[in-house]
Amino acid sequence: MTQLKRFQLVASTFALTLVWASASAAATLFGVYAGGGVWSQDISGDAQSSSVPSALNNLDLQQDLGFGTKRNVQLYAGLEHPIPVLPNIRLDYSEISQTATGQLDRVIEFSGRSFDLSADVLSEVDLEQTDLILYYEILDNLVSVDLGLGARHIEGFVRVADASGFSSAEFEGILPMGYLGIRGDLPFTGWWAGGSVRGVAYKGDSLFDVTAKFGWESKLGLGIEAGYRIMELELDDFDDVQSADLSIKGPFAGLTFSF
Repeated sequence: MTQLKRFQLVASTFALTLVWASASAAATLFGVYAGGGVWSQDISGDAQSSSVPSALNNLDLQQDLGFGTKRNVQLYAGLEHPIPVLPNIRLDYSEISQTATGQLDRVIEFSGRSFDLSADVLSEVDLEQTDLILYYEILDNLVSVDLGLGARHIEGFVRVADASGFSSAEFEGILPMGYLGIRGDLPFTGWWAGGSVRGVAYKGDSLFDVTAKFGWESKLGLGIEAGYRIMELELDDFDDVQSADLSIKGPFAGLTFSF
């Protein structure tokens, strides 16, 4: 099934919910918000580029390739308006990029190429994610609740190299997802706490991305935030990647702005 058909299937599941949300959404003033910061990512899991299951071509990103923790950027921006029938819009971007060096303690195979025991290897993983989310604010008081539907564009590669050459597996596609956001404000202080959940599971591909955070916002709209993010991504026959099961998690901190 194509990525477009997957998106249409999930969209139909959320359609009635979003129609109800649009009718009951509280009126808000036109506003823009944005934020950006650094996410300290601990990456783990495994990846396989061959359609023939084997212990040799199932690579553990930490034990075999030596990946660990690295800081990368994450950004977001959104637009809210007082028109009940139209959804608000939000864009998110995050990068997962890491390079590791090490010596193999077993023979491995990746993307049609073998790497020998005790070989010195250079490994790279790069994953860029861009989310487009359309949502309705179904509650807007001291506690606000957002409900919507989105799509995540995923593009990246895994590469392994030794002294004689390299092999790589690339992947690109779109995953539809549901979106739930919650925020509570402490009156007259500028302090707030909240989080979000995004996810989908369908035919071997799954995404679960949850964030919990708190922050402070000044009367000028400038603020700070900090929290913890966990992302679980499972891919099945996704371009060059036969299968992948990745876990990326860690704390983050950044600056915010709204007006």
